[in-house]
Amino acid sequence: LSKPPRLLLWERDTEPYAIARDKAICELAEQCGIEVQTFVGHTLYDTEEALRRNKGKAPSTMPGIVTLVKALGEPPQPLAPPSKVPTLAPVLSGNFDVPTLKDMGYKEQPTQRASRIFPGGESAGSARMAKSLKDAAFIRTFEKPKT
Repeated sequence: LSKPPRLLLWERDTEPYAIARDKAICELAEQCGIEVQTFVGHTLYDTEEALRRNKGKAPSTMPGIVTLVKALGEPPQPLAPPSKVPTLAPVLSGNFDVPTLKDMGYKEQPTQRASRIFPGGESAGSARMAKSLKDAAFIRTFEKPKT
């Protein structure tokens, strides 16, 4: 890009890892003079507002949820769809295709290797599992791979 971004926008996520990530991004953006705007989009209510209204605690019973929803009122109506979508600026035009596995350095398709190790489909997999489950020593000594 010929100019640095002036504005970052994203949908707020409620998961702890995302909250920590977004906080770090906001701090970095502020240091760089970049404005940040976040918005609620995948929940009916703003979870931060709901927690504030409920004294910082998530309701743990259905009556508690009903009381909180009554306090929050009706969720906002969805936005109308855009009447037209602007074209990309020339600086953003180019090849944005998803890279192929070859582009990413793979010498062969992973499915080719997998089909040599685990041939067949669901029926063959079920047969392998049935055979393994008849092997008492295998069952007694099985350990989940450390992945």
